[in-house]
Amino acid sequence: MGPIDLLKRQHREVEELFEQIRQAEGGARARLCAKLAEDLTVHANLEEQIFYPEAAARGLETQVERSVHEHSEVKEQISLLLDLKHSDPRLLETVARIEFLVKKHVEEEERQMFPQFEAREAPERMQTIGEALERTEGDLRAQDLLV
Repeated sequence: MGPIDLLKRQHREVEELFEQIRQAEGGARARLCAKLAEDLTVHANLEEQIFYPEAAARGLETQVERSVHEHSEVKEQISLLLDLKHSDPRLLETVARIEFLVKKHVEEEERQMFPQFEAREAPERMQTIGEALERTEGDLRAQDLLV
């Protein structure tokens, strides 16, 4: 799978998690929030470790800097989310803030960075980057990133 397809797939999975969290209650909501935190953390690490350096090397430094800043905002909110109990009334507010930040970030990446990256990268190199992302995703999921 190419890097853009993999990252977009992750975007869609996170969008679905937001919907599931809104519909869930109690312990189920807490488990979904933990999954959201893990998925966003894995995604951010993949982008920061592999995709963004590749994008910066292709002249997309400004977009990469903006995206890294957006990641830090989301990470702050994830930290707050993980400190809340599932019965805390602020939980859904925090999820909504994360969703707003993620939606803005995803729109910018998918409208601007991804098309520019695809236009500047050779197809065979895209496959190599995608494979690196898939391998690293497996490695990251085997770690406890939220400690």
